[in-house]
Amino acid sequence: ATEIVDAAKDFVYIKNTGGAEVVVSLTTDATAEYVIALAENEAFASDIDTSARVFVKTLSGASTIEHFSVT
Repeated sequence: ATEIVDAAKDFVYIKNTGGAEVVVSLTTDATAEYVIALAENEAFASDIDTSARVFVKTLSGASTIEHFSVT
C-alpha cells in the first residue's frame, strides 16, 4: 500500500489511470480498511478529516493513479 496523504489535509482526489482496480483506505488509525474501489478511469473526491491517512493499493498486478490533496 502507498500512503498518499499523511499530513493535515481536508480534501482528497484520486483517479485510477491504470488498468488494474485500486482500493482506497481513509483512516485515522492503523486499521487501513479498504472500503473504496476504483476501476480503470474511475475517480473519487471527498472532504476528509484532517487527521485522515489515505492509502491506495491494488488487489493484484500494478496500476497508476493521479491524486492531490489540499487544505
